Amino acid sequence: MCLQFMFFLTTRVASWLRLSRREELSDVLGVDLEAAPTTKMIKNARKYPVEAARGNSRKYTDLA
Repeated sequence: MCLQFMFFLTTRVASWLRLSRREELSDVLGVDLEAAPTTKMIKNARKYPVEAARGNSRKYTDLA
């Protein structure tokens, strides 16, 4: 029983530290870490349209 509690406690503390670090990093960088990946994916979708980019190795400036 003690081992299960230690595992539970360890996972809770690790989760809290990740959240704490994420918030601190977000404050320092001034970036919304939740929205940044979505924004980057939208930007890449515009830069590399699937119809033009699939199946070739041309530079993105040559795709359009």
